Amino acid sequence: MERVILWTALAFCGFCLWLLLRHDWLRWTRLTREAQATVVGQGAHSGDNGRMYSARLRFQAEGRIYEVVDQLYSSKPQLADGAQCRVTWPDGRPDLARIPRPWMWGSVYCILLYLFVILTGKLTGIIE
Repeated sequence: MERVILWTALAFCGFCLWLLLRHDWLRWTRLTREAQATVVGQGAHSGDNGRMYSARLRFQAEGRIYEVVDQLYSSKPQLADGAQCRVTWPDGRPDLARIPRPWMWGSVYCILLYLFVILTGKLTGIIE
């Protein structure tokens, strides 16, 4: 039973890494573009803990206007409507623009990679 739980946890951890890497790979392998964005509203999402908010950002890139929703949700709007912020995206993909938060995303990757290594070690018998 323990091996089933370990395999399930390893698969879940790998799936989470894949979800992050499918877009971040472009951020790591292409030039980074940036622009000033304006908060034009709040994207609201109803969850188990009540209503969650995320800023809707509008910016101009490559001669077009883009609107994206920030990836960080919180219980209260973090940026007021009309506020200016910097967004970055991989070259050629302004639809993947987001507010740069290197410490947050680095921490997420470190935690997931740490869990992946520990689970792999447990399954292979290196860690007992």
